[in-house]
Amino acid sequence: ASPLSGIVAIAAGRYHSVALAADGTVWTWGYNGNGELGDGSTVNNPVPQRLGDSNGEPITAIVAIAAGWNHNLALKADGRMLAWGNNGSGRLGDGTSTNRTRARLVLDDGYRALQGIIAIAAGSDHSQALHQDGYVLSWGYNNYGQLGDGTTDTHYLPQWVIDAAGFPLIDIVAIGAGIEHGAASTSDGRLFTWGRNHVGQLADGSWSDRSWAASAKDSAGDRLTDIIGLYTGGSHLFAQQRDGSLFGWGAGSDGRLGDGSTWNQPWAVPAIDADQQPLANVGQPGSGDADGDGEPDATDAYPLDARYSTDSDGDGLADGWELTGFSDLATADEITDSDGDGVLDGDEFAHGSDALMPAPFTPQVIAAGGYHSLAIRVDGSVLAWGYNNYGQLGDGSSGYYADQAYPRAVFGLTDIIAVAAGEQHSLALDQAGQVWAFGHNNEGQLGDGSTDNASLPTAVMDESGVPFDGVIAIAAGDDHSLALKADGTVWAWGSNDSGQLGTGESGSSTDRLYPTQLRDANDEPITGIVAIAAGSSQSFALKADGRLLGWGYNGYGVLGDDTTTNRLHPVAVLDLDHRPLAGIAEVAAGSNFTLVRLLDASVQAFGRNNYGQLGDGTTRNHGYPLPVVDMGFVPIGAIGGLAAGWRHVLAMTTDGRLLSWGDNDYGQLGDGGWSDRYRAAGVID
Repeated sequence: ASPLSGIVAIAAGRYHSVALAADGTVWTWGYNGNGELGDGSTVNNPVPQRLGDSNGEPITAIVAIAAGWNHNLALKADGRMLAWGNNGSGRLGDGTSTNRTRARLVLDDGYRALQGIIAIAAGSDHSQALHQDGYVLSWGYNNYGQLGDGTTDTHYLPQWVIDAAGFPLIDIVAIGAGIEHGAASTSDGRLFTWGRNHVGQLADGSWSDRSWAASAKDSAGDRLTDIIGLYTGGSHLFAQQRDGSLFGWGAGSDGRLGDGSTWNQPWAVPAIDADQQPLANVGQPGSGDADGDGEPDATDAYPLDARYSTDSDGDGLADGWELTGFSDLATADEITDSDGDGVLDGDEFAHGSDALMPAPFTPQVIAAGGYHSLAIRVDGSVLAWGYNNYGQLGDGSSGYYADQAYPRAVFGLTDIIAVAAGEQHSLALDQAGQVWAFGHNNEGQLGDGSTDNASLPTAVMDESGVPFDGVIAIAAGDDHSLALKADGTVWAWGSNDSGQLGTGESGSSTDRLYPTQLRDANDEPITGIVAIAAGSSQSFALKADGRLLGWGYNGYGVLGDDTTTNRLHPVAVLDLDHRPLAGIAEVAAGSNFTLVRLLDASVQAFGRNNYGQLGDGTTRNHGYPLPVVDMGFVPIGAIGGLAAGWRHVLAMTTDGRLLSWGDNDYGQLGDGGWSDRYRAAGVID
């Protein structure tokens, strides 16, 4: 397979994908039960294929594409439209309701080819087109008035969208289609909506559907004006004003409107930043100090020499709206360009700094918990967002309504160098070597001597009540915590139901409320540790000599000692000769399976293997490391990094290639198919 290249636009249906290439051809792949791929069949295809006509000849001169749930639209350079896929309710605009497995022309109400179209949009079951004369046409399913023609009647051919007086909507320059609603903006900056309104997607202050176009309004009841950008989601919308303000409305669950809430909004409300101020300068040339506070921070533009092509407004800064990716940004700073390739790569760029500065990637700059996230800002403060029922966001709040849909500062933390997130608790390590904890504490995972939840950072304490310090690394399991001290010792606290604290005991009665030092079976302190990691209910420590120790839950052999017995003290990961496996450089843990990268750049794996996630060519579990092999059953080598998902693995080679293996139910292996793979093979694009 060769890489798909030259792509200039993409669109995603419910279970299929569409891409437009620079040469005017269209490529489709995915689900094809209704003819969504336009290849003359209804057979699914995991590999992109070029759209052709009924003779199999490539269709060319396409300038725009749109995808509904089960149908597609394409705009030709001559202003005509093509449609294919599911034709329920006439959404293909050919006067019928017959599904089409090949692209066909959209027709006008005289059954001639529709012409003069300059923009297209697709809802779930309806379609829209903008005519060069400034009016909007729509067709398909209309149960909620999403066609905007003043009725709720389904139409199989294009109809005018009308206003409240029954006149065609005119002077339109942009259109958008949600699942069951439509929107359009005019050349003078007004915005109109129509269709379904059950979550406020019409921004008219009501929850009532409407079958004609009317103005969108803000919370004061004033019409939105000076609109230059319109963006439609499934059931929510955004409008951008000329001054850089951004307004959203409609479905607000999951915080998608960016207004600081998770509520549906029937009015246009401003998106806000972490300081609860209206988001400004969206799409605007930047001064560098985007929020005007006189301080460099994450909301500001990123300084970059004006000669670079990325600086499209010529202000000498790479503004957030100009950054489409890091790899195209040349760097003039040799220190920042740590790999010497002359390119400012993602792992070399520190967001929000006032200068280009080195920022080598470390997993502890960000952390993902059960339902919350943490991130360290350049100034050493911490941001948190997501689920907050137990105070794990550290902002002083907790409870059902305390979730945060956008990043907010954790109260009082400064000079932080590492963060870790458990299922419902958080850890932070400062430059002084002190550990701070907040969130759920039912099993002592905060290490403050209590089982009281904390919604503000609290210092981890030793048993004498003195702040626990001298720490250089932290890790968090579901309900337990680990710390590595500069002297090479490991300390653990919290839940010990499976022995994950390594104290020689297990069960809820053996939970620890303060850090306890990791010891071996002879009660001697374990030293010489250089790295730590925590699984759900197991723990790992990498020794300076390259050996890996594991303890806690050992189902499926996840600890690599050739047993499935939970270990209450650390045990060494063993090789095939039952000697400690040596020369380990990296460990990665998935769901009940573990991988190690050795100093020779090979990879071995152990634990559960029901999806082939161990990469040994089988689905047999094994409690000892075996090499990951390629499709020729040759052990893979030259591996520079590992990432373990729930049941699949990615490996990056030292020459920049990407390998994958394991579960592929959702195409996560990137090999063009959906079959699990038990051996490592290349990811294709």
